[in-house]
Amino acid sequence: ERSYLVALDQRTGKEVWRFRVVPQPGDENFGTWGLNGWQDRRGPGVWVPMTVDPVNDLVFVPLGNATDQNYGGSRPGLNLYATTLLVLRASTGARVWHQQLTHHDIYDWDVNCPPAMVEAVDKNGKRVPAVAQMTKQGLFFMFNRLTGEPIFGIEERPIPRFDAPGDEAWPTQPFPVKPTGV
Repeated sequence: ERSYLVALDQRTGKEVWRFRVVPQPGDENFGTWGLNGWQDRRGPGVWVPMTVDPVNDLVFVPLGNATDQNYGGSRPGLNLYATTLLVLRASTGARVWHQQLTHHDIYDWDVNCPPAMVEAVDKNGKRVPAVAQMTKQGLFFMFNRLTGEPIFGIEERPIPRFDAPGDEAWPTQPFPVKPTGV
């Protein structure tokens, strides 16, 4: 089996859980690689360290782009969980939340740095446990660590079309609302 994350018991070496990063039939979010785009596919990979929040039993996985990164004709759709901050329950491997930071990545815009835990962010007078994620294009996203809600908002913006024969770029990409000037 390809394209999965695995947790091993540090004492026994036995597998504790497995999570497929390219959803297959029966998995949540199946079809985001097209009906057959999941077959014989490697990746997305994890190129930088994951971050663990042991208090909340969470592991933050910064996933890279699809293995055949710059041509997406064989993988129409969003391509979850490529170029995504994926958050799993550390004890079980169950998906808690995710935020894809580049849809149908044909740009090589993978998540290229470890997620950073932020003790708390003041939002409307409330302290929110947060996680910050930078991207290869220099964007800075911040999320509620427990729910995945963007702390300062995200908007989908149209981007220039970049279509190769047999492929189609996603019409919008996520951008953080703050900090301003992005």
